[in-house]
Amino acid sequence: MPRPELVEARLLFGKAVEDAEAVDKLAADDDIADAIVGFHAQQAAEKALKAVLAAAGDDFPWTHDLRHLIDRLGALGTQLPDRLAELRVLGPWAVEFRYGETIDDPLDRKQAVGLVGAAIVWARAQIEDEVVAQTQPVTAGDQESGIVRVPRESKGVLPAEACRLNLLLRGHDLGEVRWDPRLGPDRERSGVLGVGREIATTLTAGEALYITAIDAGVRLD
Repeated sequence: MPRPELVEARLLFGKAVEDAEAVDKLAADDDIADAIVGFHAQQAAEKALKAVLAAAGDDFPWTHDLRHLIDRLGALGTQLPDRLAELRVLGPWAVEFRYGETIDDPLDRKQAVGLVGAAIVWARAQIEDEVVAQTQPVTAGDQESGIVRVPRESKGVLPAEACRLNLLLRGHDLGEVRWDPRLGPDRERSGVLGVGREIATTLTAGEALYITAIDAGVRLD
């Protein structure tokens, strides 16, 4: 039987995933107010952080303050990856939705989707002790070639043979893309996802993306 703190962690994580799925669906609809999308993004981040705290046995307080939760994780020796440092920007959206306060700047929906997706992948790894699959850091050469490279240790998330698969990039469905694991014959190299130059140039040089297998394809966050 799982220890009680892990049961609570998994419950919180499941709720975080539900909010993350709402963000994916709502962010693409311009008729949905920023307050709604931002609220679900903040909730996904909050519950993901609390899930990791619960798994560590921390008796965290009732709060929507993402900064406090992040600091609490740090006090336990659990540091967020650099890419999740910006989770704090989602904090105000809980207040805006709950209490009617106004945020002057619009929600950066692309950033919100990316942050939430990355937080979910990271939290799952902390709770379940999974190996987190990531792409190679994006290079200028990758952008010019329209590809995303996948290192050997992360290829297990993707099919073992060359094929076309569906790609969801930070909540945006890109349809089918080319996947080549590049297994030989002389030596194994990094696998390649052919996303196209237009998409590749929207990525930031130096960033690595989290890889998650989904039905009939893969998701990058």
